[in-house]
Amino acid sequence: MPPPKVVNLGEAALVIMKYKGFQEGYPYHGLVTGTAYNFGMTRMRGLVDSRDVQSMLEIVEDTQWVFEIE
Repeated sequence: MPPPKVVNLGEAALVIMKYKGFQEGYPYHGLVTGTAYNFGMTRMRGLVDSRDVQSMLEIVEDTQWVFEIE
């Protein structure tokens, strides 16, 4: 797997993630920061705090991984 594309903003880093689920729109919460990330069929890509990436990659819906690193 290629390394994730990371945007550095000072001490914080944001990772571009792609939504692969089928929800119209739903807030997914990062386990580390508690940030609500809104993804859905109308918002397939977004920036996620690097500290929340691992927990987002572990989300499964209907036996399918919901996110991948873009």
